[in-house]
Amino acid sequence: MAIVPEAVDADMFNPATMRPERVLALRKLWNVPNGNRVILVPGPLAPAEGQDVLIEAAAMTPPHLLRDVTFVLIGETRAHRRYARALSASARRRRIAPLFVRPGACTDWPAALAAADFVVIPAVTQRLYGDPIPQSQTMARPVIASAAGILPEHLLAPPRMPKSLRTGWIVPPGDPQALAETLTEAISSIWPATGRWPPAPAGSRNSCFRRKTLPLRSSKFIMNYWKAILTHCIRR
Repeated sequence: MAIVPEAVDADMFNPATMRPERVLALRKLWNVPNGNRVILVPGPLAPAEGQDVLIEAAAMTPPHLLRDVTFVLIGETRAHRRYARALSASARRRRIAPLFVRPGACTDWPAALAAADFVVIPAVTQRLYGDPIPQSQTMARPVIASAAGILPEHLLAPPRMPKSLRTGWIVPPGDPQALAETLTEAISSIWPATGRWPPAPAGSRNSCFRRKTLPLRSSKFIMNYWKAILTHCIRR
């Protein structure tokens, strides 16, 4: 059996060609204060996606690391309104509500990734898809993802890979303490190098995430992979 990953459009998810006005329009729509960094959390907004775990983890993260930070929770709330209200109550109870915004669905996903400093996917149940991870990395954005279903397969991270090849972090699902520790590590290791928003330009440290992802996700690579599989099947 061979597993062929989906290709990522390297032109669509390219920080070097992203128009700044698209990014600024989203930040304005999201009510992100000028200069704030963005931690993007893809939807949908649902219990299985673990946004409640992220709120707990944020409350455990050293406050100085979250200064000038906005967590953007993408996703509609209509299907899970009670859960959405519980998230708001949890953030207020922990006195971190100003850190979070819920703008609803996003119609410009490449610009959303460009507006982010990094991406968190805290899913707590098995996931059969993980497209936001390679898309984020192709946009030169590192990712923290839970070890739920197929998500770890999209990341280069210890212990399976050496730190020098890292494109993100993997955490146990449903573990706010582990996620808080990983947030602390990620923020401390990335932001001193990238500075405040806007995110680092092409050629900076963050661009390494794109360089490590593209060879395995480009259309050319996926096409050659398919050819190799078909050739092998024909010759058998």
